[in-house]
Amino acid sequence: MTEYKNELLKLNYLNFQVKKILKKNFALNIYHLKILKFINDNQKRRKFTALDFKEVLRINQTMLTHVIPYLHDLNYYKKERLKQDERKIIIIVETRHKTKISQLINQIEIDLQHNLNEISTDLNTDYFVDYAIEINRVMSDIHFNINHQYKMNIDQFMILLFIEMSHNGCRTLKDIKDQFGWDLVKINKSIKALVKLNYLDKERSKTDERIVLVSIKKDKEKLIKLMIENVLKLQNIKDGEQNLAMVE
Repeated sequence: MTEYKNELLKLNYLNFQVKKILKKNFALNIYHLKILKFINDNQKRRKFTALDFKEVLRINQTMLTHVIPYLHDLNYYKKERLKQDERKIIIIVETRHKTKISQLINQIEIDLQHNLNEISTDLNTDYFVDYAIEINRVMSDIHFNINHQYKMNIDQFMILLFIEMSHNGCRTLKDIKDQFGWDLVKINKSIKALVKLNYLDKERSKTDERIVLVSIKKDKEKLIKLMIENVLKLQNIKDGEQNLAMVE
């Protein structure tokens, strides 16, 4: 079981790093990449609808209205109102757009290959954009499931998983920061929510007050262990159907 827990932590870390790379190096998010990859994979198509993109991204209409205009402003396609129904838009991808998108995808591929191989030396894949998108899909599925079942987000769940894996059921804020690569604002926000949900205790170390300790409440240990096992089973990570092998 520990192997699969470590794998889940690894997927989460890689997903976070991909988002950082896209934002820092290309001013894009994972939704932008998914749309551009979808267009690039459908070179013969000249027209797309907002519904096409919505199905690819699996997001709501409000989020979609932010994603589509951003790429339009960057000149990756044109937008036109549908003559039969002006409430709907058609995305037009001309040859010049396809060339620009293809070049960008190649740049992102090279960049992800370089950066992800530095982060993890055992990635067995030749298609890093596909790999990044698939990891994000897996983590999005997990987020949806734990949000639906346990009313928490993926960050909160990962912190519980990381603490549960410790020998004494306790981690420092530094441990969490080193594991996930998050800033303290993000960490404290998740921990505050978990304390409020009555899953965690947070206290200063008795030997060094500069150190903040976070531990799972004794009466919640069995519940959290069961929660983690259920998530692993639900995602088929335990039997290997939806682990790193699926994208390698």
